[in-house]
Amino acid sequence: MTSLIAEIHPFCETPAGDDGQNSAALGALDPKTDLTTLRARLWGHFSEKEIGVLTATVGMINLWNGIAISRH
Repeated sequence: MTSLIAEIHPFCETPAGDDGQNSAALGALDPKTDLTTLRARLWGHFSEKEIGVLTATVGMINLWNGIAISRH
């Protein structure tokens, strides 16, 4: 499953910025990414309900992080 997450998560593959931090937005997808194949592999590991729960969880984490960053 780790390789599946690495493929789904394009942030892992983006180059670091000048400041040493990854400068790409987490939500940015490479237009060349074959999403059909990735979705098929995702469905091979998780049910529709599990995918929904994972999506909602990641969305909430991103929201909490956005709020935390804005309060710095």
